[in-house]
Amino acid sequence: ANLDDSLGLLANIVSVYERADDANRRLCNQAFFHRIFIEEDGDVRVEYERPFGSLCDTEEQMNALNWAAEAKKKGEAQTGQRVETLVEGLNLSHLG
Repeated sequence: ANLDDSLGLLANIVSVYERADDANRRLCNQAFFHRIFIEEDGDVRVEYERPFGSLCDTEEQMNALNWAAEAKKKGEAQTGQRVETLVEGLNLSHLG
């Protein structure tokens, strides 16, 4: 249930963040990010709160999609249409 809730929130976080007032944006930041670093050259680097670090890691996302595709080919697992849509929306670092 926690995983489903976390993925559902991540899939819609951009619209949630854009519509939130300042107080709720701060709550979003506290919920998702442990630390946000703004480098001297303007690059942004983040450390996520749990469980979002694993969920937002692009390497882990690709591994999960590859595993799901292989399992589906072998008939070992069924994946819904929602998996790819969720994964595409999981990168939070562009929220600024």
